[in-house]
Amino acid sequence: MKWLKIDLEKEYVIGTWSYVTLTSSEMIVDSASGSSLDMTIANSELKAIDMALRGIRLYLKDKKIPLHTVSIELYSDSKFSVQAFNKFIKVWRKNANTEGKWIKSNNEPVVNQHEFERILHLMKDFRSITVCHISAHKGFTIMKW
Repeated sequence: MKWLKIDLEKEYVIGTWSYVTLTSSEMIVDSASGSSLDMTIANSELKAIDMALRGIRLYLKDKKIPLHTVSIELYSDSKFSVQAFNKFIKVWRKNANTEGKWIKSNNEPVVNQHEFERILHLMKDFRSITVCHISAHKGFTIMKW
């Protein structure tokens, strides 16, 4: 049995994430959610994208559908995630320092570089991935193909 000791004097941030994966005919093929103590909002959003991509890759592997034949539309209510994948990552990578750390336009390092790199690795084999913004609480992070 494992025990979790919680310091009641400390404020905790509980990050939650969820996703639903649909086919182009809107058949639900996968969904999940989770939470973690001290997970930032950005980490939560990236976790949902990461887990959804993992789920869709497993589904396609099970159905013997080659990834390079599949186009994905990824919808997220996180403007940060949408802008990061559509705009910022190109600049961050271009501005990387000699150690390979991505650098933002304000010369600060990108905090979630590892998470972005992991997601980019999961994205690389698909025919295409379009990342779009949807209004918060009107839907989940959705992937269609």
